[in-house]
Amino acid sequence: MKYLAFGKWILDHLPRNLRLFKMNTGKFTNKMVHEKVVIKGEIGVMKNPILHFCRSYRSIEGYLSKQNRYASYTVNDLYNMGRRITFKNIFLYFVIKPIFVFFRKFILWGYKYGFRGFLLSALGAYDYFLSYAKLWEKQGKKSE
Repeated sequence: MKYLAFGKWILDHLPRNLRLFKMNTGKFTNKMVHEKVVIKGEIGVMKNPILHFCRSYRSIEGYLSKQNRYASYTVNDLYNMGRRITFKNIFLYFVIKPIFVFFRKFILWGYKYGFRGFLLSALGAYDYFLSYAKLWEKQGKKSE
């Protein structure tokens, strides 16, 4: 997928999302964000990327506004999956994993886009951090 981010086309490194399928062969998972389609049968791959025009990627303010909404949805998915913030895992979710998310994004494709790629990688790490901060808040701040 190619998407327009802060005025420049970015080619996503992985075709992660299934885009076209016959209605009777697939079923959506029950997640609020990043839901997936489970398919019975074979899956093909499109040769050309899909162009994605997302209004929220026009500015950092728009990006952060959208990610704040998505983090609020994601926290419900995490909570329903039984994920919790504890004293034992707080360093993992708030330090190690966001750093890992940043480096994974930047090393896989972000470096190709200079500062824009660096910024998108850092914002991706922040997205992860924000989702877990909201999870901590939802569970009643019990890791104190």
